[in-house]
Amino acid sequence: MIVINTRKTQCIGKLKQNIVNCLNTTFTCGKVYLYPGVINHIKKNHFYCYQNYLKLLPDILQNPDYIGINQLHLNSIELVKVYADIVLVSIGKNVDGYLYVSSLYDISIKKVNKRLNSGRLVRVT
Repeated sequence: MIVINTRKTQCIGKLKQNIVNCLNTTFTCGKVYLYPGVINHIKKNHFYCYQNYLKLLPDILQNPDYIGINQLHLNSIELVKVYADIVLVSIGKNVDGYLYVSSLYDISIKKVNKRLNSGRLVRVT
């Protein structure tokens, strides 16, 4: 668990190659950053996840249950973790190759199953 600093960009951990290898992609691994603007976005639009799961971002990053690619945003991946709720973290990559959290929100088991069936998500092994 980390202490979230809402005023500074901070590194929340590293995206590991073995996690990305579950996908058929060339998405790069490395340090993942959390920007103050994204924290504000999560607080404003996904307050429940802000309160309950923002501090668990490093765990989600290191131990996702599922990983996927949104075909509408090819420069990003999705990490899904099952807790009491199911949460999704979107990780983007900017033009310089830096990885950053772009959102955090809860999703339903129905959506997870639909994404597994379509191949959008795969189980992390």
